[in-house]
Amino acid sequence: MALNENALTTVATIKSVGYLNLLVDTYDSWIERQINIFSQRIENYLKRKLYTRTITDERYAGSNRSKLYLNNYPITSITSVKQDDETISSSDYELESSDYSAYLYNEYLWKAHGAVRGISNALVDKYEDIEVTYITGYVLPPTATGITLPPDIEEACIQSIIYQYGLIGTNNKVTKSEKLQSWGITYADDIFDKSSGLLSSVKSMLDPYKLVNGL
Repeated sequence: MALNENALTTVATIKSVGYLNLLVDTYDSWIERQINIFSQRIENYLKRKLYTRTITDERYAGSNRSKLYLNNYPITSITSVKQDDETISSSDYELESSDYSAYLYNEYLWKAHGAVRGISNALVDKYEDIEVTYITGYVLPPTATGITLPPDIEEACIQSIIYQYGLIGTNNKVTKSEKLQSWGITYADDIFDKSSGLLSSVKSMLDPYKLVNGL
C-alpha cells in the first residue's frame, strides 16, 4: 500500500523515537493504511482538502462587499480572476491568506449581478459570474522538503494512529487498569467521536483550522 496524496505524516515519523519507537517493518503496511484513513478523516472534519493543488475557474457570486472569501486556503498564488468573462487586473485586488482563511480584497467592491424581483427591485438569484484560478494547499510531510503543513495538524494525525496502535489485540478497548493479584482487567470506553472517527483531544487540535465561510 502506498500513501495517498493527502497523507499528513509518514511511516518513518510514526515509527520514530518519541512515538512508537518501532525498529521492525512488521507494521509498516498497517501504519500506511492508518495514515491514509486518518488523513481523510481529518480532511472530512475540517471540511477542506489540505494538499497542494490547482483550483481552476472556481465560481463565486459577488456580494457588493470588498472581501471575496475563497473556498480553499492557504493560497500560494492567484493565476487569474475573471468576472463576466472579463479578466480583472491583479492590481485591482489584494490576496490575504493564512492558515485559517483567504480572501481577495477589492476596494471597489465585488459587484453582485443577478435577477431582480418585486417592486422593491431587490437583487435575487445572484449570478456566480466570478471565476478564480489559484494554487492552494500545504506541502505535506511525505515530500520531505519545504513542508508548510502546520505541526499540530500532523500531530493530530500521529496521535490518532498511536491511539489506534494501542488498540491492537484489545478488541478495540483501551486498557484502563490491570490487577497483578486476583487477575482482572477493565477497559475504558471508546473515546472516539462516532461521527468523525476522531479523538476529542484531536478534534480540539484541529478546530482552529476548520473551514470558515466568509461573510
